[in-house]
Amino acid sequence: MTRPRIGIVGLGSMGEKHVKTCVEDRTDIDVLGCTVGRRRMEYMMTKWGIPVVLDYRELVGKIDGVIVAVPTELHSEVAGWFLRHRIPVLVEKPIADTLESARELVELAQEHDTPLQVGHVERFNPAWRAARRWWQDQVSGPPDRIEALRLSPPPQRDLGVGVILDMMIHDLDLILSILPEQPAIPWVETLTLDESKEEDLCIARLQWPGAVASVTAARIAYRRVRQLKVSQGSITMKVDLLDPRVTVTRDGESWEELVVESGWPLEYQLEEFLQVIAGGPCQVSGAEALKSLELAYAITEQGAKITKGN
Repeated sequence: MTRPRIGIVGLGSMGEKHVKTCVEDRTDIDVLGCTVGRRRMEYMMTKWGIPVVLDYRELVGKIDGVIVAVPTELHSEVAGWFLRHRIPVLVEKPIADTLESARELVELAQEHDTPLQVGHVERFNPAWRAARRWWQDQVSGPPDRIEALRLSPPPQRDLGVGVILDMMIHDLDLILSILPEQPAIPWVETLTLDESKEEDLCIARLQWPGAVASVTAARIAYRRVRQLKVSQGSITMKVDLLDPRVTVTRDGESWEELVVESGWPLEYQLEEFLQVIAGGPCQVSGAEALKSLELAYAITEQGAKITKGN
């Protein structure tokens, strides 16, 4: 069997994590990198022992699939170019910097019949995988209540996007994976520490027929938190994505702790991407990611309206 050849375009912090995952965790694939700086190119070649080019267009004919980890505003250009050349793409989240660009990428993937996977990596978190399996085996039907809490300390640099597109979108993706219809948004509250920048805290209430969700994201905390509670009737499943750990309670009394497999989300995401390249199904497609981005923008707009109204 031919060894898969994976290109990684964008060798910054996230791109290097992908290189590390490919090189250290998979000895059965070949990796080719691409960056825009010669110094970074030489550093990556020396540290990881992979060939690196300065122009992503040089990768055509040399790879079977590509991971795109460039800045979000370049996703449309770079991912779109590979889709036009019928090369399967795994692009980092969010899928694009605008809804229009995101829709164009989804249409390109469909037009060229080429897989487009998006890096909503929490789908591959071992705790979430264990939680999904248990729910599908033990519970009949979707949840009726969800709480999501995602906290981080203030970023060390200006990210250029608010906490909704930066952090909350992870939990929106998880929620939409089990409640796939777009919800109503009856209430949103946002807080901005610097009026010239985007929101640093957001609390949103989402509503479906028969289900509600409360989603909180903030980057003004002193520690990191990544937790969800998923409930139906007397059953509540608590998912800690950082620990990772999953506990289930019934009637508020009896409880059990689920077995959570070892491994890193990026490893499982890479494994799926390799299967996608080989013709397998894609769990986080461009269409799935577009739904999350649409909801994130709807929450952002609703929050802006409320903030201005106050």
